[in-house]
Amino acid sequence: MLKRRILLSTLLMALAIPQVAAAQRISTTEVSPAGDARAFGVRLIPDLVLTLVMFGAGQMLERQKYLWDGLEPCSGEVHPPQASELSYYRQLGDHRGACDRQEVNAFDRWVTDNYSPPVARASDFLLAGVMLAPLAMAGVDAFTSDLNEPGTRWGQDSLMIFETYAATYLATNLLKIAIHRRRPLTFNNEFDKEARFAGDARLSFPSGHSSMSFAAAATLAVMLEYRHGDSLGTYLGSGLGFAAATTVAALRVIAGKHFLSDVLAGAALGTAIGLLVPRFHRSDLSRDPRNYNLTPQVSPLFSMGGSF
Repeated sequence: MLKRRILLSTLLMALAIPQVAAAQRISTTEVSPAGDARAFGVRLIPDLVLTLVMFGAGQMLERQKYLWDGLEPCSGEVHPPQASELSYYRQLGDHRGACDRQEVNAFDRWVTDNYSPPVARASDFLLAGVMLAPLAMAGVDAFTSDLNEPGTRWGQDSLMIFETYAATYLATNLLKIAIHRRRPLTFNNEFDKEARFAGDARLSFPSGHSSMSFAAAATLAVMLEYRHGDSLGTYLGSGLGFAAATTVAALRVIAGKHFLSDVLAGAALGTAIGLLVPRFHRSDLSRDPRNYNLTPQVSPLFSMGGSF
């Protein structure tokens, strides 16, 4: 899933970069009188470099899991497996060696009974759809509005969206590596030993699917409110986005890939970043910290108070 997600992001970014580059020739943001089609302000070099650095750092962190492949998960230790540990892995029966479920807190313990590979695959496909939604919405807004250069507008929005995803990806992997919580599948012998002894089985908290899908949903909500205000379309689009993200999170629990607390934490993390990054790029707001009020106006449902 990681490789597919990175490939998809790279292809989409390759399409967006030429349009963003063209955007640097425009000194002011165009506004459509028929519907607020304002772009999110981006600066090509700083924002592109920041996005690529965050994606790269997140991938480097995630690759740490391959160092732990074959390590017995029940000890909770994280280090490259020794020869004796690899020998134990090779000799172990395919559906034996699950960890003790009583070690899991009562709030999450019930998830250790869950097992459904088809549901896990469904969560992958739905996540891809949720992440594409803000890009699709940006394209529809740009190419159906009365703009001189709709491709430029779409490129500006796309870079902002990718920056949001990169920040979420990095923050999620920082927490995963720091906490290295075992996935519920390590407590369930229905999963084969390859899944239970994989390094990835120690990266349960927070849920990456949950954080990325909620980041996409929050970004979509901010974009809809910024462009279309307190309208029915804003409420419907935002509601559908968060409903889809919630479904992704629920599927991860049903599949036995994450505990409930994993997806709740991922949802909180993704929503926070999905609200903050687009808010920072709004063209009608100054980037001067003294004037920056943290009040995302994504309808009353998503209003937050405070200031930097």
